[in-house]
Amino acid sequence: MKITKAIANKILMILLIVFGGLTLVGGGVFTIVMAAADWDFTVMNTVDYVYQEYTERHKVTSLTLDFDVSNIKVYFDESTTQVRVEYPETYSKKGKLLTKTTVTEENNALKIEQERISFVHTSFYVGKNPCVNVYMPKAYAYALDLKTDTGDVRMSGYATLESLKIETDTGTIDLGGTIVCDGKIDLSTDTGNIFLNAFTSDSLFIEVDTGNVTLDGHGSVMNTAEITTDTGNVSILHTLSSPTLKIETDTGNVHLGNLSGTNLTVQTDTGNIKSIGTSLLDFITLNFSADTGNIIITLVGEIGDYSIQAHTNTGNNNLYDYPDPTKTKTLKIYTGTGNIKGIFQPKFTEK
Repeated sequence: MKITKAIANKILMILLIVFGGLTLVGGGVFTIVMAAADWDFTVMNTVDYVYQEYTERHKVTSLTLDFDVSNIKVYFDESTTQVRVEYPETYSKKGKLLTKTTVTEENNALKIEQERISFVHTSFYVGKNPCVNVYMPKAYAYALDLKTDTGDVRMSGYATLESLKIETDTGTIDLGGTIVCDGKIDLSTDTGNIFLNAFTSDSLFIEVDTGNVTLDGHGSVMNTAEITTDTGNVSILHTLSSPTLKIETDTGNVHLGNLSGTNLTVQTDTGNIKSIGTSLLDFITLNFSADTGNIIITLVGEIGDYSIQAHTNTGNNNLYDYPDPTKTKTLKIYTGTGNIKGIFQPKFTEK
């Protein structure tokens, strides 16, 4: 049978009527059920979280946490005398354990790992996300290694650390307070943002795919600092000192505060590079490059202090090419289709 346009329209109309009717019925059933539950959406939960607690048996100087969906919060407090960890176990509504947590403490190292043991059960939960709460004494230095797949990681208080490594896939890393780290700070996330407040460390490595990186405090790095992001922005809002500082982003913008050191490299494909307000850059060697972005920077000293190579294909440029190996400082700037503007100040002024 040949289906004419009129027949097709009738079939479509019937399907829309059936779909609309089912939607109304479903909405009515949902309203009746929720009204009976006094609109308590927690009745829809398919899982429950039961919290367990572990306190160090002996003095712990190294802590490793590895969780899938839980947030992680670390508190450093003067009143805390022992390392204590509160973590959630996941149960179905019928009481079936859906996660397995392994706790190991040996050689001054505490390691807590959690894995799902049932992937058949669909988890739905209305309420606060499950969270691992860590309570740390302030009087000791710790090596922290924290990992979660979809959760956030947050830290507060004054932290004295040997090293810090944090990894999350889709969560945010928010490190408030102050961090004093003898070793490396290593932070990475795929789609989340990273916030870092005041800190000192031997080295700093930050890697993000689609999130933003914000340094919102005074930072000091003894050796190398590297910040990399694909599509996110990098913002250093206050001061950061590092002998070698490298910032790289594909499509994000780079905002630079008061930065100092020996070697500075900033590279972006389609983003802009810009000094914030009256912030100054104080380095011996500076390299800036962008494919299609603008580069507007403010540097310590006078223009005559620098050996300069500055080039743009289609934009404006207020600097000249003056390569001079006798100069104490070297400045190289390149952008394909953006503008170049260099501003020079005779001395470093704090914001």
